[in-house]
Amino acid sequence: MSDLDAILSSAFGGNLVPILAERFGLSEEQIERAIQALAPALAIGMNRAAEEPQVFERTVGALATTDRYSFFDEPDDAHSDHSVELGRDLLSDMFGSPAATGQVLQAAARESGVRPDILSQLAPVLASIVLSGLTKSINEKGLGGILGQLANSGALGDILGQALGGGAPAPQPAPSPAPRGGPGGGFPGGFPGGGAGGGLGGLLGGILGSLLGGRRAPPGGMPAPRGGPGGGFDRGGPLDVDSGPSSGPAGLPPGLDQASIQDAIEQIKKTLQVGRGPGNQSAGQGAGQGAGQGASDLEAILGQILGKR
Repeated sequence: MSDLDAILSSAFGGNLVPILAERFGLSEEQIERAIQALAPALAIGMNRAAEEPQVFERTVGALATTDRYSFFDEPDDAHSDHSVELGRDLLSDMFGSPAATGQVLQAAARESGVRPDILSQLAPVLASIVLSGLTKSINEKGLGGILGQLANSGALGDILGQALGGGAPAPQPAPSPAPRGGPGGGFPGGFPGGGAGGGLGGLLGGILGSLLGGRRAPPGGMPAPRGGPGGGFDRGGPLDVDSGPSSGPAGLPPGLDQASIQDAIEQIKKTLQVGRGPGNQSAGQGAGQGAGQGASDLEAILGQILGKR
């Protein structure tokens, strides 16, 4: 399990609070209260990303295409349009919809005393900072190479769908509005299986069917990989590796097998579980001084949204 407190307190070289205070025109105390209110929601949302296959798929896609730690290390990058758009999409995936995200922010505003309109600008920045910090953690654990290979294989959604779904037939997705983000839906930059309606439906089966006991590929086969000549993404990311023209068993990149994929997925899921810091503190207390008197209102809202009783 990762420590969300450690990610937030070490962002921007340990200067997250003063830099955000200056950016948003608030006092450091106000920023600390805002972080303390938002961090538990981010932690619960990340745990949801680790537990639910569709959210996990899109989150892994974002991890594979996030610029190399730039949102975690560089304040200007963290406030860029790309960072904010990615953060908004991540929050919407965590909580189910933009409307649900708004409910969370309203509750966090009541907890912190910081205006909802400011939190609506701050929360996406914090989300992309956390995602970038998790990308760094994944690379430090030696998982960057395998995740990059899976992403560049052009079949990340199919691989995760089979590994997480156990080969069960996927429900057919209902018609949905045009997806958010990039051309591939979901997160900016595009990624197979993204999109507002969940991306596993049409991609389950196929490449890992024989390895993981899944069903046959859907009619028509896999869609053609988007991006560069090798089926990768249009722009380089922190986990990109050149998988080359050849491929391993069942269309996998060379050197990958069922065991290594499953191990990587389990480790990534553990990395996303950022709920508690040392001493069983509520996530977010390490970013500021003295946590508030719990987050009962916020937790109630999160329970209603995510069905946690």
